[in-house]
Amino acid sequence: MLDPLGPGGSRRYRRAAHDLKSDRTLDTTLEVAPPDSVLVLDGVFLHRDELAGVWDFSVFLDVPFEVTAQRMAVRDGSPPDAEHPSLRRYVGAQRHYLRTCTPRQRASVVVDNSELDAPRLVG
Repeated sequence: MLDPLGPGGSRRYRRAAHDLKSDRTLDTTLEVAPPDSVLVLDGVFLHRDELAGVWDFSVFLDVPFEVTAQRMAVRDGSPPDAEHPSLRRYVGAQRHYLRTCTPRQRASVVVDNSELDAPRLVG
């Protein structure tokens, strides 16, 4: 998405390329974005060193592990305890990312998203 929708890109993209539930690659139709399009990309680890310079604007949603674990439990059926052994990889990777990539400092804005109904701009 970054190359074709970035400066000088072809603007050709696919709305979907992977089905998460089936873990299959999708062969969807190529589309062409209008010249004045804005790409909004959602994902984890987007403030890594190799991506830090590609964003014109970025938002970091800051949420405690206790809250993210409970949300994942509702969404995925995983344990609601952030310290549960089955979440060790996720929480460990997030801690490493927060420590080494400092997304709170790299983001254009930081939003405390602990309360879904009441996000707060904090930086």
